[in-house]
Amino acid sequence: MLAANFRDGAASWYHAKVMVEHVTYTTLDELHAALTAEFVPPDQQFRLRAELRQCKQRGSVDDFVKDFRRLMAQIHGMHPLDQVDHFCEGLKSETKKEVMYLRCATLADAIAAAQAYERTHFSGDRSRSAGLQPSRGAGEGATPMDLSVVDSRQIDKRTCRERNLCFYCKESGHRIASCPRKKGPGGRTGGQGQGVGQGNGLARRTTPFIKTVYIADKPLRMLIDSGASHCILKDGVMDTTQMPIIQVSARGFDGGAQQRLVPTCDLTVDCDSVICRVPFIFWPMTYDYDGILGRPWLEQCNPVIDWASQSLAFPGSNADQPAVPPFLRNEELSEVTFEDFRRRLEAGEYAEVYTVETARHEGRHPVAAESAISPLSGRAGRTGRVRRGTTKEGLD
Repeated sequence: MLAANFRDGAASWYHAKVMVEHVTYTTLDELHAALTAEFVPPDQQFRLRAELRQCKQRGSVDDFVKDFRRLMAQIHGMHPLDQVDHFCEGLKSETKKEVMYLRCATLADAIAAAQAYERTHFSGDRSRSAGLQPSRGAGEGATPMDLSVVDSRQIDKRTCRERNLCFYCKESGHRIASCPRKKGPGGRTGGQGQGVGQGNGLARRTTPFIKTVYIADKPLRMLIDSGASHCILKDGVMDTTQMPIIQVSARGFDGGAQQRLVPTCDLTVDCDSVICRVPFIFWPMTYDYDGILGRPWLEQCNPVIDWASQSLAFPGSNADQPAVPPFLRNEELSEVTFEDFRRRLEAGEYAEVYTVETARHEGRHPVAAESAISPLSGRAGRTGRVRRGTTKEGLD
């Protein structure tokens, strides 16, 4: 029954073996081994692996996935991590960075992540191209260089010059300096954040992921960007007069680079009571958020981010541990006994927190606290090494 479905060369081979040479195949394994020896070259696996290395994404990620799966179906004995590695190497640079950052363990997870990233970041380019196609005549097909059916990421600078297109949006009628799409919600444009952040396309998100965090004990609204190579703060949010200056080379969307001297400083970031210290640079920004948390912060804290719901979690954090006020995290805290506290109070160690008068009596030396005890002026709610809630009864 199986041999009846053979066609062309396989049918001729089977007829010659059975009818002429009188060979009998009693099991499917014997027939499979004979077919493999006859029709599969000995170096087939090497050829397939070489073809897999040459398999690259040149259009949509779905087309690339079809070609990649066709090859993987014929390759035997490849470890799942090797499959993920080959898949990532074939992706376009922006999608590759996102998938590699997610550390997918299986090929199915990597494919799902790449498809989700493409739908989120580049669906606008494809829909705009599809909308332009019906405007041409019904009998006209797409010319070899019809830019309305070409992904904007595939249009290089040379093509832009030849077609008089904008380097940023790849459309005609204006230059990059007056591009209406240049200032997107993510703020990653040619002269500002695009080069510094390496441009992963997050600026094209319909709703950017902005979260309020504490940086150097100051609440700031920060854009979460997995493609930014630096952590960036807007000029003016902090005093940078005493900070060191470094030279940063910024690369724009059109490939042009500029150099700028900017302040830099290592600052403490507190996000949902998870604290780490990362370097920041200060860059001119004109958007309503205060900066960008890029890969340096993401690699240290390693949060689990749900881009769709704009939420993040820290698997390694202890949610039951009480949070320490931001202004106390850099101070040394210790417990003291009542006798030690009274001795230090009489010695004036707590003068910056309490205004008290002490009186010495015979025998024990109690501390007589006035009824008008009041802390010195300072930050509201400050606890210091001794909490303000201590009352007169607690001192006696």
